[in-house]
Amino acid sequence: MLRRPQNALIRVAAFPVLLLFWQYVFGTDLPLLAPAMCAVFLTTTHEPPPLLMVILMGIVLAATAWVQGVLSIMLADYSLVYYSALFGVFFWCMYRTSENPQDLLAILLIVSTAMVAVFAKQKGIDVSSIPYALIKNIFIAGFVAYLAYFLFPGGEPLGEMGSGTGVPAPPKEQVWQLLVKALAVMFTLIVAIETNMEQATIITVVVALIIKDPDPQVGHQYGIRRALTTYGSLIYALPALGLSLLEASTFAILGFAWSSRCLWVFTR
Repeated sequence: MLRRPQNALIRVAAFPVLLLFWQYVFGTDLPLLAPAMCAVFLTTTHEPPPLLMVILMGIVLAATAWVQGVLSIMLADYSLVYYSALFGVFFWCMYRTSENPQDLLAILLIVSTAMVAVFAKQKGIDVSSIPYALIKNIFIAGFVAYLAYFLFPGGEPLGEMGSGTGVPAPPKEQVWQLLVKALAVMFTLIVAIETNMEQATIITVVVALIIKDPDPQVGHQYGIRRALTTYGSLIYALPALGLSLLEASTFAILGFAWSSRCLWVFTR
């Protein structure tokens, strides 16, 4: 396949949306998870992740989700102990991202931890089947990401991949700073669950991604981009939402959604 500078944008614009509609048509056990993970794979690096790393991440995330599911059942009446265990997971994730802000395992572990906690504490859903569903969705997302890299290889990176020459590295974070970050993520998760927010998982993950980087300027810029992306993507989603209200065909909605996605990615 031809290597073009715009291939990275094409991958991000097309493949998560196509996977989302595939799951919409054929069904899925965890809606939105695989497309979100596919987007993470496609935006974190501009080269396909090693296959062994994807397999190990799937196994680790499934194991941690299983452990968290067991803890949520055993500690159903001991919320303080349960949340303390989650705080330890968030602290470990913040430690890993302080060493490497693009650490895929830490990012996906934040997503899975928040998701299982919301399912168990807020929605009261049986989480016994989540580990299998999680590992299946990770492999689906990995397959789609590899397909995207195969069909549209190369391309310019979507963001800065590390500090360049002449740019001073951010100071190494102290333990107390990591504790404060983990506490902020934990506080966000608890408030979102206790107030019964519809998007508790997404809110927690966004807060974690904003503060995870050891360079405060990077986190500030990400927060601004995240806000602009949220409001901008809402505008670009209106045509697809309108067609859905008019009960248009799935292919028509897919076409408008894909066109809007491409327009949004290329104009950012």
